[in-house]
Amino acid sequence: MAFGGCSLYWIGDTLLRDGISGWAPVGRWFVLTRVLVTLCVRWSRSRGWGAAQRLALAGGALLTYIWVGFLRVREMDVPRATGVLGNVAFVAGAHSSCWQWPPAPVTVKST
Repeated sequence: MAFGGCSLYWIGDTLLRDGISGWAPVGRWFVLTRVLVTLCVRWSRSRGWGAAQRLALAGGALLTYIWVGFLRVREMDVPRATGVLGNVAFVAGAHSSCWQWPPAPVTVKST
């Protein structure tokens, strides 16, 4: 859901730029954010919502951040190779953090 919602916003921003008021993307962002936050809050309160669902939600947002980063490289004020290398480093860091899943159990010592 996070991937789809974020992707929907960025695709609209990328494809529908010409001839549209500057306020249209702002309004679309607020409506989309409201719908997605409402759905996530409702689902997070349901039974069965746990660590795997939180990981999926964060993973979807992270995937969107990654692919948008590669699309936006040409708009950065840095050489293209630097922008791509920075995104590759971010992807490598994100990928390596996924190897930490599931997190180690926390043990609490009683005194």
